[in-house]
Amino acid sequence: MKHTIIALFCALMLSLPVAAMAWDGFDAETTGLVEVNTDRMPVAGDAVEIYDYDADNTFQATVLEVRRNVRTIELTVRDPETKKPRMFIMESR
Repeated sequence: MKHTIIALFCALMLSLPVAAMAWDGFDAETTGLVEVNTDRMPVAGDAVEIYDYDADNTFQATVLEVRRNVRTIELTVRDPETKKPRMFIMESR
């Protein structure tokens, strides 16, 4: 009985849709709040979706660099409008 319940629970958990990861953080230049949506840790060349709370819009950006520190992740992306790099400081998990 115990094994049946565990098997059913595992089957249920595996059948649930996997939600995309989202990191809360801020823009290093403007200190505006942002949220980066990705399904895994991004690497250089990846496209990520970024929600800018101050501008109330979502945009796609190309990752230029990812730096991992003890407490933060520094994500540098190319701004799609200005083509300049922007750095976002995210909470490390």
